[in-house]
Amino acid sequence: MEPDHKVLNEEEWNRAHRVVSAWKNDPSAQLACPRCGTEGLKVEDHSVRPYAEWFQLDCDKCNLDVSIHLPQAPPSQTPV
Repeated sequence: MEPDHKVLNEEEWNRAHRVVSAWKNDPSAQLACPRCGTEGLKVEDHSVRPYAEWFQLDCDKCNLDVSIHLPQAPPSQTPV
């Protein structure tokens, strides 16, 4: 059975997280797909900061089409 193009398994999610980190450091870098390993992964930032980061990952080779959510801690409350 072929993998679902909208769902990542644990290993793929871990690779996707590393890919997003690399993309945030250098948005012009050639990135490998977390599923098939082919370079040319498209990454788009769909974040709603400061509460959450959302990234769209698309691969033309294996048809990966997935959004990943990286939660962030809420802003800290400072005493008045």
